Amino acid sequence: MAKLYIDVDKIYNNAKRVVEISKQQGIDITGVVKQCDANCKVAKAMVKAGCTSLAVSRTRQAKKLKNAGIDVPIWLIRVPAISELEEVVEYADIVLISELKTIQEINKLCIKKNKIMKLVLMLEIGDLREGFYPDEELINSVKEIMQLSNVVIEGIGMNASCYGSVIPSIENTSKLVSVGKKVESVLGRKLNIYSGGNTTSLILVKDKTIPKEINNLRVGESILLARDLTYLWKKPIENTYTDTFVLKAEVIEVKEKPSKPIGETFYDAFGKQPNFEDEGIRKRALVSVGKVDFLDDQGLIPKDKGIKVLGSSTDYLILDIHTAEKDIKVGDWLEFEITFACMYSVSTSKDIKIIYKERV
Repeated sequence: MAKLYIDVDKIYNNAKRVVEISKQQGIDITGVVKQCDANCKVAKAMVKAGCTSLAVSRTRQAKKLKNAGIDVPIWLIRVPAISELEEVVEYADIVLISELKTIQEINKLCIKKNKIMKLVLMLEIGDLREGFYPDEELINSVKEIMQLSNVVIEGIGMNASCYGSVIPSIENTSKLVSVGKKVESVLGRKLNIYSGGNTTSLILVKDKTIPKEINNLRVGESILLARDLTYLWKKPIENTYTDTFVLKAEVIEVKEKPSKPIGETFYDAFGKQPNFEDEGIRKRALVSVGKVDFLDDQGLIPKDKGIKVLGSSTDYLILDIHTAEKDIKVGDWLEFEITFACMYSVSTSKDIKIIYKERV
């Protein structure tokens, strides 16, 4: 069985660093734990480090945190489906939302349960995922929401970089603030939350260019892995760790084989047509994990030098070890750091044993 080593202390350190640099500009951090399936040890480390709330994308994850006795507000950051609102009302404290009809249904349930639900209205700023669009739709919806008895508009939020790869900027975060001021004018009071994005918005925090009204960011990757700002954006948060989640799996075959398939090729098992470069005979290894465990094989980063990830099938990871610095044999265990893209699959695989590293 493959093993996933989660270094809770390093995650705590990463969270503390993110909280520290954000707090300097009056920004609270909502620690996003959806990608590790709301792992309770990880969640508690984030809270201990100063995250003022936690965020999940599934109602069962919110339930998991509540049942673990975690007492900070739990945000549901995936717009909820009407069919799941019973659990949303039961387990979430704050909901990110962009549909008036769904808000009306939440209100009906809250009346029955004698509960008030806090809402963060999402504004579409160009990434083309969730969010009211155009701006007037949000303002008009605010007027409708004001007539509802058991929901309250807590704030306004935006998303960037996730679908449309739109960069968080002074312009789009300022637009969020501008629309938020219009909402405040309609409400006749100030909003408590201006949630200006996710990990990538930390770039504006580091550059000290984020609008002063932004007082919340929803951060997962920079706490859990700290890779994106380091390797993609070249703007690392100093003194953070990238080896917080390490996958360890066993080598089950080592052979010298051609680098290009023999015979006519068509589609693979996943309906794709991969291209293969002919590099002659190469030493290769099969490892005992596959797509069912990690989803994205390019999200695995070998810790040993000279190893290249070639690809994967359902149950195998295929490596080029021709130039590996160490002599790799059947029965050896190889270690891989992981990216955000494959974290959820690795964290939830029934065939991977989770082992925690906790020194303090």
